[in-house]
Amino acid sequence: MTQQRLRVAFLICLASAAVFACSTPAALFGAESPSAAVDAGSVLSRVIPLPKEAVIAKAAQLKAGDVGVACQVQGEPAVDTAVKALKRFALADGQGKFTIRMILSKDVSKELDADSLGHLRSLPNSDQAYVIRPLPKDAGLLLAANSPVGLLYAARTVEQLVNAAPNVTPTTAINIPLATITDWPDIRERGQWGGDVNRHLDEFSAWKLNVLEYNSGVSVGPDGQATVTIKSEMIADGHRLGVKIVPYILHLEQLARESGEGLRKMTEVTSKPNPSKPLPSDYSPGLCMSSQATRNLIASWFGKVAEIPGVTDMMVWLSEDRSKCYCEKCVQCKEPYELEVQAIVEAFRKVQATHPGVRLRVLLTQGSYPVNDKVLAALPADIGVTYYSGATTYDSSRKPMIYPLLERYAASGRWLGVYPQITSSWRVVFPWTGPEFIKYRATEFASKKLSNVIGYAVPLNFHHQFNVMALAEWSWNSTGRTPEQFARVYALKTGVADPDLFVRWAMIAGDAGWALAESNLMIDAIGRPEALKPLKAADRAKAMTLAQESLQLAKRSNNPDMIGESECVLACFRAAKAANAAADLSRSSLDEPGRKRLAETLDALDAAADTARTRLIEWGERVRAKSGDAALPGRLLDTAFVLLRTCDAARAKAAKLGVTDPRPERRLHKVAQWSAADFAKGQNAVVSVDISSLVPADGGRYQIGFDFIPSNHGVNIQKVSVANDGKAVAVSPDATCEVSHFEPWHEMRLDIPPRKVGERVVLKVDISMISSNIPANHRTCGGTIGLRRAGACPGSPN
Repeated sequence: MTQQRLRVAFLICLASAAVFACSTPAALFGAESPSAAVDAGSVLSRVIPLPKEAVIAKAAQLKAGDVGVACQVQGEPAVDTAVKALKRFALADGQGKFTIRMILSKDVSKELDADSLGHLRSLPNSDQAYVIRPLPKDAGLLLAANSPVGLLYAARTVEQLVNAAPNVTPTTAINIPLATITDWPDIRERGQWGGDVNRHLDEFSAWKLNVLEYNSGVSVGPDGQATVTIKSEMIADGHRLGVKIVPYILHLEQLARESGEGLRKMTEVTSKPNPSKPLPSDYSPGLCMSSQATRNLIASWFGKVAEIPGVTDMMVWLSEDRSKCYCEKCVQCKEPYELEVQAIVEAFRKVQATHPGVRLRVLLTQGSYPVNDKVLAALPADIGVTYYSGATTYDSSRKPMIYPLLERYAASGRWLGVYPQITSSWRVVFPWTGPEFIKYRATEFASKKLSNVIGYAVPLNFHHQFNVMALAEWSWNSTGRTPEQFARVYALKTGVADPDLFVRWAMIAGDAGWALAESNLMIDAIGRPEALKPLKAADRAKAMTLAQESLQLAKRSNNPDMIGESECVLACFRAAKAANAAADLSRSSLDEPGRKRLAETLDALDAAADTARTRLIEWGERVRAKSGDAALPGRLLDTAFVLLRTCDAARAKAAKLGVTDPRPERRLHKVAQWSAADFAKGQNAVVSVDISSLVPADGGRYQIGFDFIPSNHGVNIQKVSVANDGKAVAVSPDATCEVSHFEPWHEMRLDIPPRKVGERVVLKVDISMISSNIPANHRTCGGTIGLRRAGACPGSPN
């Protein structure tokens, strides 16, 4: 059988979850490297992502001290990383009895035949392609690639194939699979932006993710000159690990709000508001794209980024808000986004004159979405385009993402990227093991010839390890493993106790989580917690059945992450069912049996809300222990607490119908508020309130709620604490948060300790106004502070 037919046979077997092994006696091979037959499927289950073409029949049985590395390539950081990875188990000083040779294709002579060399150079995304071949007499492995990064990918594959234990010594026995592999990625650029991705460069490199798009932090200094905050050390770290760092400039109309007072004071670059309409309470100027000063400033930012050693690509995000500048020049332009693109291109051309090797990519937005055709037409062919829209790429539905306009654009050969969320939602933080979802997305992107896929995992990669690894898997090899096969590989890689059980659970839990994500139930609740979105009864029932099945499997595993995820999903669907039923019952006057049914329904809602709160926080704390972060993310807390607010609203309605609340202390009760008067002496204030009558002497677990009253300015909640008779006794463990037009509510945890009889307990909230130097006629600011008891409810498993 020819080598190619062996490859095909192997891939067919792998696709059906079968394995094959060669029974050729080891004695037939050279004495230099005693070998044994191997199970190819088991060996390849160590590798993420799965190589495109792989034949493995046997492995060399060696001692680590007999294995060496020989590399001709010098002065390349990515190759240095590759050599270091191999020397974890290749401990010979120089060449050994078994040698792993690393060569660039331009230097290859007799090691690769002409056909193999031509094939390597002709592969898609050939700069990342690599081959692995056994050397004659099984005396080693040849790793060949077209670029240093390709050699790093070859080394990463061998590193995973060998799967050496930590702390290898020269006498440690190791098996090196004698693999014949040809591999290349489907999608040229694969990576992430946002969250904590800068902390995960090592994992990026291990899984062959290769792009991180990161905020350049542009602003202006006190002298009005352009500044950036991204560090050259980060670019260098990425280069060493084969990860391209692409600095981006934030949405242009948001820069004045996000980058500080300096830019807001530059009236020659800031936009003019619509004179015929009152300013919105959250107004901050954008940039005037007709102003030459603005174009010069953008060019200065581009120039500062381009000067950073190692930067090859940079990015600018178009404005999200369609509102235009109303200066005399801008009002004459019919389409603001065409003017914005014109300004960007002019600024970039100035930088290209001194930095000709730097490339630019532009991010589309929900604001540009209606005129994306005009934006694409206005962008020159050498500038890349990335598709983002808050409504259509931050989407976890079962709908295709790349729509016909962009399909045609990519098919024409133009550079197109996309910013998909790879989690349940951009705004809520929810556990979701989604093998079918990630494969669905990656398969679409690969088939539509995208150049770049940048996933968004909020708030941290630590919360979504499965989905991030799945993105790495299928953005490299979109037609390789099935979802079941990847789930098994993930379980093996991460040490899950029962991989078979995990695979069954992941497929069912993934579908249940997909149904929840697609319903938008939780993100809609964040915006309007008083009324959960009605779900079709049949869809909800099907999803609840899946969630119940996944929970039964999870309980067999005794794995807290599996159990917690299934309980969270099931709790959300139960809450939706109860809230919708309660709303139906509350629409009319009720007799006694009706009030009883409503009371039982509200008890079920309380139990579901409490389960979601408890399990999400437990999950968050497990993740925090891994990440080392000091506090839980604010968006996770919002997700954990939002259903409690649904309960508040439902109970308030029920009370008007004569249904008594058995747990009134669990509702959010207003205890204080703030106003602009609290900031009469400065930007900081402290709101204090005696809560002795609301908190028993033995204390307890509470939540402090904050709600924004529409006004010109929001506040930052800096600290929440309690004092007994003036002596501080407890501080909330949760991070500072914003309460404003953008984030209208938030809750923080506070454990109040017991106090002596007669002692007063005072709640103290330290706040600061988000904006400073505010004119007196614009200085409005307001919000309320509430208190609720937190704890288990009857019917919840806590």
